[in-house]
Amino acid sequence: MTGLRNRPVAIQQIKSQVQAVQERGLGVSFFYYESLWEDSPESMVDRVSALRSLFPLSAFRTAQQIPRRAATFPPPPPPKPDPKAKPNQPGNNSKPSPSSTTQKN
Repeated sequence: MTGLRNRPVAIQQIKSQVQAVQERGLGVSFFYYESLWEDSPESMVDRVSALRSLFPLSAFRTAQQIPRRAATFPPPPPPKPDPKAKPNQPGNNSKPSPSSTTQKN
């Protein structure tokens, strides 16, 4: 909306774009701050004044005022078992199983 870093936009165009999206009930955000404030055809004082006239009220909201949306996607499936894993291998701390070579008769 405010142009690229090296291609600033006149405040009149910004005002018309902001008014167009506000009439549709949408919000506005600015990404290129250099072209919004520093590299602009108008003076910074004129741009600040014009932007204040576009946004006369503060948009501050508390956490209770922000509606929470339910997730619109299913939860992820559980992980698949690793086919390389060996099932039920005894750990290093387990007792060795008796073998025929260690048993005395």
